[in-house]
Amino acid sequence: MYKLNDTLTQVVIDKASSPDETYDSFVKALPKDDCRYAVFDFEYDQPDGGGKRSKILFVLWYARTRTRPRAPDAPTIGNGTKVISCSGS
Repeated sequence: MYKLNDTLTQVVIDKASSPDETYDSFVKALPKDDCRYAVFDFEYDQPDGGGKRSKILFVLWYARTRTRPRAPDAPTIGNGTKVISCSGS
């Protein structure tokens, strides 16, 4: 999980988790009063019995009662998306 630093100039690591973390614990870790960027890597069984699949979920979390301004987050997402899409190959 990532956040903007106090001066809103960098994205920094807020919380790291273990590979066995559940989706429910991931959601519970999202703050109720701030914004976060998060990546959740999960496996699931295909409903038709076709085996396991793995997906990576990129989350942009905006709490309704956020304390930080919203504006600096929008340009950051564009940059983060480019980094993620390029690093997978």
